[in-house]
Amino acid sequence: YESVIPQQGERRRFVTGLVGRTGLFAPLSLLQRISVRWRIRCPLFIAALVPVLLAVGGVNPGWSALIAALLFLLLDTFLQNQITHPLKTMQKQAQSVVSGRKAQHIHFNRVDEIGQLMRSINQFALNLHSLVDDVSTQVKGMTDVSQNLADNNTSLNTRTEETSANLQQTAAAIEEITVC
Repeated sequence: YESVIPQQGERRRFVTGLVGRTGLFAPLSLLQRISVRWRIRCPLFIAALVPVLLAVGGVNPGWSALIAALLFLLLDTFLQNQITHPLKTMQKQAQSVVSGRKAQHIHFNRVDEIGQLMRSINQFALNLHSLVDDVSTQVKGMTDVSQNLADNNTSLNTRTEETSANLQQTAAAIEEITVC
């Protein structure tokens, strides 16, 4: 965020909650803002368009097949990095939260549906951990109060027994005096 300070932030600005680039390098931060729908549609469009362009361009079918295969490998890698890996990371984070372990904060530098879902999982983990801490603090407080009450009850019981013994001695002394 310090890079966005007016004196230093000529090339950066806030874009939907993230620090993004401006000017010539603005397209480099496009992947932070593009939705999941378009992350899938763009590679599919390219995958459909390239074979058509190769056929129209008169490229040898063997080369076209090789180029298409390489293109599909690149698109597969892109989709894995943009969708599959973040989903697996979110699944591990959610399982960590569900199991009750304190989850580490994971941040995706993106504001699409996957980034929002990761922020929601992080917030849920934080809220759940806070709630568990509050409940355990309350339980400890109740345990301390219960122990204090039990100690006071024991003390009161001891004093009551002593008072009862004193009353019995007094009653016995009074009875002796009246018998004489």
